Amino acid sequence: MANETTDDIEKAFQALSLNTKTAEAVTLLSDASKTQVSIRERLADPSTLKALIEVIECNLSESLPTVDRALRCLGNACADNNSGRDAITSLGFSWAIQCLRSDDQETAILTTKVLYNICSDHEGSQQACYREKVHFELVRVLNGDDVVEGEEYSFAVDLLLWITGHKAAIEATLEEPLPDHQVAALLRLPRVYADQSDLDNFGSLVESVLAFLRDTTVQQQIVELQAFMGIWTILELVEDRGSSLDPETEQDAEDLKVLGPLCTSLIWCISDVAARADFAQAHAGEVLRTIPSDHRDGDHTPMEVTGLVDRLIECIRDHAEDGFDAKRGTDGALYTASCETLGNLLWGSTPEYSYLVEEEELHAPLFRRIIRSGNGPSVAAILHSICGLLIQLSRPSRKVREEIGSYVETLPAIEIMCRHEMSQIKQDSVKLLKALGKDCPRNQERFTELAQEVLQAIRASNDSTMAGAEPS
Repeated sequence: MANETTDDIEKAFQALSLNTKTAEAVTLLSDASKTQVSIRERLADPSTLKALIEVIECNLSESLPTVDRALRCLGNACADNNSGRDAITSLGFSWAIQCLRSDDQETAILTTKVLYNICSDHEGSQQACYREKVHFELVRVLNGDDVVEGEEYSFAVDLLLWITGHKAAIEATLEEPLPDHQVAALLRLPRVYADQSDLDNFGSLVESVLAFLRDTTVQQQIVELQAFMGIWTILELVEDRGSSLDPETEQDAEDLKVLGPLCTSLIWCISDVAARADFAQAHAGEVLRTIPSDHRDGDHTPMEVTGLVDRLIECIRDHAEDGFDAKRGTDGALYTASCETLGNLLWGSTPEYSYLVEEEELHAPLFRRIIRSGNGPSVAAILHSICGLLIQLSRPSRKVREEIGSYVETLPAIEIMCRHEMSQIKQDSVKLLKALGKDCPRNQERFTELAQEVLQAIRASNDSTMAGAEPS
């Protein structure tokens, strides 16, 4: 019986090499290779791998069961076998792209598992997959309803992360823009899987998206496609996921170590997009909108959220009284992003938005937020973003600067920043005082003593640092 089995296997390998009776051959070899290491090693031979790829490509439109068995042979051949991985990488991944594009969902899912075996701990194949744009097809597959509703998407998620992880090294800036539909599909991924319980998968998807959001070419596309809210939605999902976690619980604390850095990276990307000149141009109409006649004298009629600027204002107002928990790692992310985005928008706009102070009184919730935040280092990012926005709000006119300076909570809020334990916040407060004092004698008189105090504190801190430094 053993001889017959051996004979059958030898005939199967021969049939595969001669391209005859390949359906029977790959069926026998896929079953046998599950348990026999020697067969897996023979399948990893470059000529055999090439023959398997030919079987796959020839049968995609003829016999999906044959494709299934040939794919399993490939997967088994490359399981923990770097020589097999090297060999199949040298043959290229056009076969995988064809299978991922198959209308048959099972074929596409099986292909992700085969690629997982090939790319696991093998940077050469991961890099080759990136260069051949296999990740484009993975994004499409992961957006499919059948995959989302099933339980076998983890292979594709890990695979996407491995491949996109090489983007920065291979092309920090894209050689050519992403297809428009690819931008939309990428931004959709975290939202599609937001309800899944596995944080690792969700985090991996967000990190894969970030690999492209850090690219200036993609940032330009985000503006051109008016897809900014797609990034915003991802940040909302991350912050919302973190808000349900208890930092005092061991597992939740570990999860927050994943979500916190994702929030930070998303805020940086949002800020980078908002700092673009074309982004400011795209939203210039919103920044300079006409204020309704009933929206004056501090009587704030609830505004309909029709655009980005109104949404940012709404976020700043809604969170003016919140107490953020720094241990959570995600608290305040949307608030910080709102200040960063609006501040960058105003910086890139003509300073004709005095209504934000005179009508909206937007400085008021910002100063309240500073007072609520206190003096700890954990809120430094929030204070920095608030200060940057206040500086932009002061730009339009001396009248605006006087109104900001005379607000009842301005002085106590700036005192908190001037006396903050972090030098960065002290320096931010100096910039704000200079901005408020520009061509404005009243503010100069109001804040002179405070400005002198903080400048002395900064000088003392610098002297102390220099005294403790080693000679160079």
